[in-house]
Amino acid sequence: MDSFGWGGNAPEQERIIRWQAPPLKFGVGATREIGHELRKAGIRSVLLVTDPVLAGLGLPARVAKQIEQEGISVALFDRARVEPTDESCAEAARELESLQVDGYVGLGGGSSMDTAKMLSTPVALRYRRWSGAVF
Repeated sequence: MDSFGWGGNAPEQERIIRWQAPPLKFGVGATREIGHELRKAGIRSVLLVTDPVLAGLGLPARVAKQIEQEGISVALFDRARVEPTDESCAEAARELESLQVDGYVGLGGGSSMDTAKMLSTPVALRYRRWSGAVF
């Protein structure tokens, strides 16, 4: 039996797995295009989520400027914690509950990305509508 459990007799096309990833940009200068890409996606306002270290280095301010140059408003949350927990994310959601944005940008490492993803989930939206929700 092969690794897919097909007994080794499956037609070749059934062994091919296709994955179509969304477009990915990287490299020197790629950040300069973030505002354009957000505007192209129809985004009018974003929450830029990052950590205190990057905030201290000024990177979020530079990224926010790139976004704002495309006419998109930016709110900054610069207190993403290392290895975010449900409690730290719930605290962030409570703090930001009155904020109305239609996009999220995670800037930095995995912790900032994870916090941005959590804040953009339906769980966060339910929390905003019903105070006292449990994550």
